[in-house]
Amino acid sequence: MPPLDTFALPGARSSVILTSLSLLTACAVTAPPAPDQGAESTAASPLQVGVLSTPSARPWAAFVTAAVPGGTLRCSGALIAPNKVLTSARCTACSSSAVVTLLGEAPGPGTVPLIFHPSAPDGFTTHPAAFKAPVTCAGDAGDISSELLDKRVDGHALGIIRLASSVNLPVAKPLLQPPIGFAPAQDLHGADRLTVVSGGTNELFGGSSTYLMREATFALARYSNQFILPDCDPSVTEPFTLQREMVANVGGLDGDTGGAWLATVNGTERLIGVAQALTLGLADNATAVFQTSNASFIAAALGSPIATLDADGDDVPDVADNCPNDANRDQIDRDEDGVGDVCDNCAPHQGNGTFLPGPLDTYDPAGGPYTAFANPDQANCNADAEDREVLASGGSLGPLTDAEYLASFGSALFTTCQSSPLGRRTKQRRGDACDPVPCAATAPRTTQVPTSAFGPFAALCGANGYAIGICSYEAVSGWDLQAAGAMPNTVGSDGLRFCRCDLPHATAAQRRLFCAGGPSGCAIDASLYQLDHPKWKKLDLVGAGPDGEKLTSLSFPAGIASVAWNYLSDLTALTGVPLPPQPWALTAQGELVGGPKLRGVLWSHVVHFGGQAVASLPPLDGRDVPTLASHYTAGDHRFVRRVHWRKIPRYKPHYWWEYCAGCGIRPEEGWLEVVNDPLGAVAGVVAFGLDGGVDVTGSIERTALSLLSAGTHVNAAEPEQALARADVTARALVLRPGSLDVIGVLRNLDQQVVGDALTGTAPALAAGEAVALTYSAQRGELFAFRQVPGRATSLQRYSQATGRWSTWRLLGAALGTPMAATLAYDEQALYLLDRGAGTRVRLVRIGLDDGVASVIDSDLFDGSFSSMSIAARGDGELLCVVADGRLRTTFAAHLRLPTARTPLTLIDRATVPGEEIAGEAAERGGVVTYLVRQSDGFFAPRALDARQFERVDDGISGPVF
Repeated sequence: MPPLDTFALPGARSSVILTSLSLLTACAVTAPPAPDQGAESTAASPLQVGVLSTPSARPWAAFVTAAVPGGTLRCSGALIAPNKVLTSARCTACSSSAVVTLLGEAPGPGTVPLIFHPSAPDGFTTHPAAFKAPVTCAGDAGDISSELLDKRVDGHALGIIRLASSVNLPVAKPLLQPPIGFAPAQDLHGADRLTVVSGGTNELFGGSSTYLMREATFALARYSNQFILPDCDPSVTEPFTLQREMVANVGGLDGDTGGAWLATVNGTERLIGVAQALTLGLADNATAVFQTSNASFIAAALGSPIATLDADGDDVPDVADNCPNDANRDQIDRDEDGVGDVCDNCAPHQGNGTFLPGPLDTYDPAGGPYTAFANPDQANCNADAEDREVLASGGSLGPLTDAEYLASFGSALFTTCQSSPLGRRTKQRRGDACDPVPCAATAPRTTQVPTSAFGPFAALCGANGYAIGICSYEAVSGWDLQAAGAMPNTVGSDGLRFCRCDLPHATAAQRRLFCAGGPSGCAIDASLYQLDHPKWKKLDLVGAGPDGEKLTSLSFPAGIASVAWNYLSDLTALTGVPLPPQPWALTAQGELVGGPKLRGVLWSHVVHFGGQAVASLPPLDGRDVPTLASHYTAGDHRFVRRVHWRKIPRYKPHYWWEYCAGCGIRPEEGWLEVVNDPLGAVAGVVAFGLDGGVDVTGSIERTALSLLSAGTHVNAAEPEQALARADVTARALVLRPGSLDVIGVLRNLDQQVVGDALTGTAPALAAGEAVALTYSAQRGELFAFRQVPGRATSLQRYSQATGRWSTWRLLGAALGTPMAATLAYDEQALYLLDRGAGTRVRLVRIGLDDGVASVIDSDLFDGSFSSMSIAARGDGELLCVVADGRLRTTFAAHLRLPTARTPLTLIDRATVPGEEIAGEAAERGGVVTYLVRQSDGFFAPRALDARQFERVDDGISGPVF
């Protein structure tokens, strides 16, 4: 009997195939239709590199033989679901049936197993964008193979085979949702970062060659599919088509199409690409599975929705894009500040010394490290002035499109690339970290205004039965000037002006549109900074000279100075409207009723620099110093009512609110609380923090107000930064008390907190039922671990898209009593604090791709804790905060998740004696905040910063607490 490993190889004609088929029939296994004599494909490639893949390590590796009209085609593949194989579009586009053999069922390393799995009827799906023109599927197998390869679209050539029945083998996990800022050309740069698992023959020319599954490690060399001499032609440039270099002195050729490309991402090996084409081993490439369109295609087959928003069209989902508004397929971020080089206003120079030349097709760290360029906050105090220069020179401020990015891609040797849209655009802005032109940013400083000036307190301020201490009114009393620039040991002078602008001016774009033209506009022009100019007004600054001008000495880049301002006198002088008599009444926006209303633009301008007036300085670094030495900001003058507390009121329930930009809620004011007056009516909403609160009633829409007053709130698990990048507005789901019935969703929208009321049918929770909830706003799903008394714990999922709950089947470890859960979105995994036998608390991981539950640590905590909180930090770390009700002590710890090389690690821990956490803990900017119960039934906020954590940085060998 001929060996099965010669099945469908060149030189092993129909006799071998018929013998193999007869054996399979005798074993009652469906086999592919026998091809015509001489019609099978000869595209199987020699593979003489690497080592044989073992069944235990790569059980999901698939041998694929597909029947096409003129014969058969052979590919590799990867089992990504119990009944689905991901492979190349070459093996699905023209196929009528296929058989798949899986390495996990093989008797030895690399060999074709005896078990064949047939495809299901209509079991082929090809990526809609896989081919640039319709394929005819005519001729013999070689003709079909050549046509498919010729018409293939680089970067999209994926296919999926659905098997007739499920297979009980571990599956490969495609990287469908990369972590934020994942840049393959950078993160995977270096030898042995990629592992290619692919099938191929062991000899160059037919004969007795054997088809085997091998694997080898390679380095990712470039990100362009243009070979040797790239140009700037977007029709042939595809930066996100992976391309690797051969390891030196390999002496063999690559495997066939469909093979898996693997890489370790955030400590976990993931399938990141599928081999596309046979290129004689010179420049083998692959289709990246994490591109938006490819990830959507795979996710649709798996039935697991993912975020697909891609505002800039660069095929990187917004949730992972480090330049969400500007196309940058490579995602390169050489200073590693979380902002891609394409949109970074302070990015490293390229090798030719110019500031960000067009192409970014290689990752070359030879000039690194680039820590001096890191500026994650993207501070750029003269952004408006820089924009003015760009517009004045005929440039554009619009986002970089994908077409422009592709047109800029290529080799730095070509001048057409250097004059590309990217090459021109990236020379226009400089962040404060690398800007040679100084300026001084202005930050308003407020002071308290006596409440006696304002008549009766509002109802909110009189709600002392709810522990509201006092209300105060504040107004701008001056500014703190923070010098910025890259000129050390240089002293300059700064002055302040104000220009009235009644039209919108809060953003730079609004200032350009509404504040520059017209007789009352405020043109951004340094020549207007002169005494008695009719547009820009001198402010009544404390300590100003006889001419009304006050210049403040500053050092660049580290200087800071304070300037006091006569607020009330200028409010009347600048508007021409007298102040009303006291007591004053305010509108909801803090403006005086019947009094002056003033909106404008504040201008901070450096008038002396380097010992000279800026007006006389020549261009510096090709830029106009007088214009660039300016800072603009919205200058509204209004009162702010702030609420101060003695103790946070009894909550219903307490509610952690994600930062709401523009909603009047600051990051440090994390708890949103509905406050009632003594009669029970709603008096307002207060955003509380560690140092007080602010009345945000005007920012809460009516439906949201009713939802805040009802039910249980489950907040989004993802950090605000990730949510904002994904353009996700949802921040919380609201559940009916005592049930899993979702009755509403709370959102941040148009500078308000808005609510959508929902209707549900979820059953009430049973007495004594344990529930742990976590909500993914990006997935639009709520996950609930439930333990009904007397039953096993189950995982249920609520979909916002369908409004329904469904039960997930979990594989692997059995769950105990769920205590707290969180979502690690970059891993697409849930982490659960789970009480097993006795008081032992375990850490359990549940994969959302496969539903496999695995115990990370079976003895993480040892104690009968009254409250637990767990949160994923998004960088492979977890925050755990627990309370011991007997000792009235709170414990906190940071854990680093295990990788292939390192165990679960205790990074640090902290202990807070005498206080017991209640509810969730959250971490913002390295500070952990939470509420603690007080003896009188009220709750008080607490914070733990890095100084209070004891560094451990060691593997966990016993209970952390």
